[in-house]
Amino acid sequence: ELVETNLAIFGSGTDVVLIDPVHIQTVAVTAPIPPPSEFGPPQTIISPNPYVIGPGAQIHTDPTIVANGVTNYGTIFRDTATDGARSAWMFGSTGPFDTLSGFDSSSGPLNQVATFKFQNLSLGTDPLVSAGNGGPMKLALIGVDGISSTAPGGSFTFGGLLVVLLATVNGPIQPGSEIAFQNIQALFLYARGSNGNLSLNSAVAGTTSLTLAAQGSMTIGGNISTREFMATTGGDYLGGNGSITAKDLQIATGGNLFLDASRIAEWSSGNGSLELTAAGTLTFHAANYSTARDVTAGWGNDRF
Repeated sequence: ELVETNLAIFGSGTDVVLIDPVHIQTVAVTAPIPPPSEFGPPQTIISPNPYVIGPGAQIHTDPTIVANGVTNYGTIFRDTATDGARSAWMFGSTGPFDTLSGFDSSSGPLNQVATFKFQNLSLGTDPLVSAGNGGPMKLALIGVDGISSTAPGGSFTFGGLLVVLLATVNGPIQPGSEIAFQNIQALFLYARGSNGNLSLNSAVAGTTSLTLAAQGSMTIGGNISTREFMATTGGDYLGGNGSITAKDLQIATGGNLFLDASRIAEWSSGNGSLELTAAGTLTFHAANYSTARDVTAGWGNDRF
C-alpha cells in the first residue's frame, strides 16, 4: 500500500523534492565521502591561492593538512621501486635537471615522505606538526607556481621532522627575511622549471645538511649555519649578502659561479672541504688572502 506524501523523486537518483504550494525545496541525500587514498601522486590543492600556512595551521603526516577549519589531503611517496621516478610522481614529469641535480636518486633521505601540493604556497607561521597515525617523519610541500613567505613570520621548525622538502613544479622559491628555518636535520629547497630561480633570504640554523637546487639562478641573502652545504644550479650561482658557516661546501653550476671567500665561515679550520664546479666562468673572490697558497691552506680538501 502506498501512502501519499508531498515528497517526490523525478526520474532517478537520490534527490528528493519537497512539493509545497508555496515553494519547492531540493534536498540532496548523499553518503559521506571517504578520504582519498594515502598513496598515489598528490592532487593539487587549488584553493585558496596562495595557500597560506598561518596561525593555527596543522600538518599531520598521515597525511592531512588543516587551515582555517578546512581539511585537505596529501599522499605519501614511498620509494622509486614502488612509486616510480620521484620527479614524475611529485611534479607530473621528469626533466634533465631532475636527473642532473640528483633529485631522482633512488637512495637518500627523500623516500617515505608525506607530500602536499598547492597551486601557490606562502609560509607565514610555523605549523603544528604531528607524525601520529603511522605518518612518516618527513614532509614535502610543493608549490606548482611558486613558494614565498609572508607575515607574521618567525622560525619554522616543522615540529622537529627529520627531513623537509620545499619544491616547485615550475616557479621560484623566495622565502624572505621574516622567516627562518631552525633545527631541521635535512632541509631541501628545489626550484624547478624554466622559472625555477631560488632566492634564499631566510636564515638557516641548526641543520646537519642543507641542499639547494635551482634550475635557474641562485642567490643567498640569509645567514646559513649547517654541517654540509650543497648547491646545484642550471643557471648562475650569484652569491649574495648572506654568510655561510659550514664545514663542507659543494657548489656546481650550469652557468657562472661567483663565490666571496669572506662570506664563508670555518675557513681557517683546516679540516673542511670546498668543491666548486662551473660550466661557465668561475670567480673565486679571496681579497683577504694574499696568495693562492694562503687560500688553499685554509682547507683540508680543495677542488676548483
